[in-house]
Amino acid sequence: MSTMEWWSQPEQRDAWEYARKDPKDPKYAMEKFVEWVKSFEGKPVFLGWPVAFDFTFVYWYIINFLGDKTSPFGRMGFSAVDVGSFAMAELKITREGVGKKTMPQEWFADKFPHTHKALDDAREQGHVFCNMLAQNRGSPK
Repeated sequence: MSTMEWWSQPEQRDAWEYARKDPKDPKYAMEKFVEWVKSFEGKPVFLGWPVAFDFTFVYWYIINFLGDKTSPFGRMGFSAVDVGSFAMAELKITREGVGKKTMPQEWFADKFPHTHKALDDAREQGHVFCNMLAQNRGSPK
């Protein structure tokens, strides 16, 4: 299935309309994104699920619109974590076995639904990762 075929499915209509609402110039959007990332203390770590796709997408936009020395995630030795790979290690299962149905439901929260709206999905993934990390460190969620 092509990307546009996927977006044309009725269950994706809300996410498509949301993605097309109030579009920003990509250069401006990447400037604001990099500024936001750099506003935090410490070395930034890109979190994605799947990180190979998400990081490549974001990194391409940064480099394409801002130049190759602009990425807050570095030019070499990128700092990124894949949520699915972390789950694989935490649950001691194969990568193929990682999915929402095999992950503990307490890692998820209803307040962060998976809507295919980028910001909603990023919040959900961040929440899941924080819960995984807390479990890994033996601290309460």
